[in-house]
Amino acid sequence: MMEQDLFALLPEKRTPDQDQLIQNLSHLYEVSQAMMATLRLGDLLDVIMAAVTMGGGFGFNRAMLFLDNEKNSVLQGMVGVGPDTADDAFRIWSDFSQKQFSLLEWALAPRPRGTRQESRFDRICKRTLIPLLPEGGVLARTYLEQRWFKMDDEQADSFVWEHIFSKVGGGAFASVPIVSRGNAIGVIMVDNMYNRKPIDDDDLKILTIFASQAGMAIANSRLYHTLEKAHRELQETQEKLLQNEKLVALGELMASIAHEIRTPLVSIGGFARRLSRSFSLGPEKKFAEIIVCEVDRLEKILTELLVFSREQHFDFQAHNLNEIVEESLLTMSSELKEDNISTIQELDLTIPLVCCDYHQIKQVLINLIANARQAIKGTGMITVRSTYSAEDHQAIVEVIDTGPGIAPDVIENIFNPFFTTKREGSGLGLSIVHKIAVHHRGTIEVKNNPEMGTTFILKLPAKDT
Repeated sequence: MMEQDLFALLPEKRTPDQDQLIQNLSHLYEVSQAMMATLRLGDLLDVIMAAVTMGGGFGFNRAMLFLDNEKNSVLQGMVGVGPDTADDAFRIWSDFSQKQFSLLEWALAPRPRGTRQESRFDRICKRTLIPLLPEGGVLARTYLEQRWFKMDDEQADSFVWEHIFSKVGGGAFASVPIVSRGNAIGVIMVDNMYNRKPIDDDDLKILTIFASQAGMAIANSRLYHTLEKAHRELQETQEKLLQNEKLVALGELMASIAHEIRTPLVSIGGFARRLSRSFSLGPEKKFAEIIVCEVDRLEKILTELLVFSREQHFDFQAHNLNEIVEESLLTMSSELKEDNISTIQELDLTIPLVCCDYHQIKQVLINLIANARQAIKGTGMITVRSTYSAEDHQAIVEVIDTGPGIAPDVIENIFNPFFTTKREGSGLGLSIVHKIAVHHRGTIEVKNNPEMGTTFILKLPAKDT
């Protein structure tokens, strides 16, 4: 640069156009720094829209930002910034003029999530879907042709008028594409609804440059989000693999121990029963019956250990889930009646068939009902409800008890093997439930309300018709 060129840039020698150019470049640099300060998409979009509408920025009265949704071939409204009335506009501008801070300072300032006040303009934006077709109007063209448009009449574009300005008012407006690496990823629409300042070509040129910077920042944010999601899924997969390896080793050990214990236990049980029958009365008979009872309990635990440890074989057939529910409740009816627990069946008769192993799913439901019975500890109610979710094509059974609920500090462990808060039991009941559900490509979930009861939710894929 020649000496005379440098001399011409001195403040007292600059033309108004040069002053404006320097101001725009300075603002672009500040905005670029602010956008680099965050990788979270929501925060980034707030920074972008603040740059477009703040008085110290590009100064447009209102702005809407739309991003592409490749799955549906539409532009989805993400955020709209702008006051709903002229009074709101002048109040906001007055507040901003009194606060001396840069956009970068604003971007870096801690703000609790959800504190940004949602305006009607913002709600309209978020409800707007722009088809990337001719009927999408000028906003679709901005994206598809990757060039800016300026409209002097708010009703000149039927789509914008029908979906936006007819609801929040409008005037002359413009749109610029958000571009990243040569590809459009969104659109910014701006207007000066309240001060009626004309939008000239220079405004749109500088806004287009800014939109390209914003496009790179948004693309980086999306990439970061994708990598973060992939990392989280990788961690979850690694944890599942480690858990599976532990369970396999544990299963082999349990199977070996169970077999070693079962043989002498059968002998003990047999002799105890013979002794019990040989005594008519007296303490000897009572003691023998106690031995028989405890042997039965140990045999039940060993059976659960073997069920959990061995690789099960499933007989998948089409079954009516309601029939399995009814039979499971019938199996448990005497125990529930003995504890004065009433039951309610709320069965969806239109629920489709499920492809499952009848006996295994019956075991799941019996385990859940037995678990609910133990949780109630006295008089109470168990509700068993079946429903169908057409959205994800799943048949659902809920087992709801009126017990005290599960303590929050233990709920994450209830499906772990051997975990129990009861004095009796192996802690394998819910682990077996989880294992069977997984083998059926289903899920088992729990909704807990301490002091109000617990809901276990079994979801199984419905049979394709």
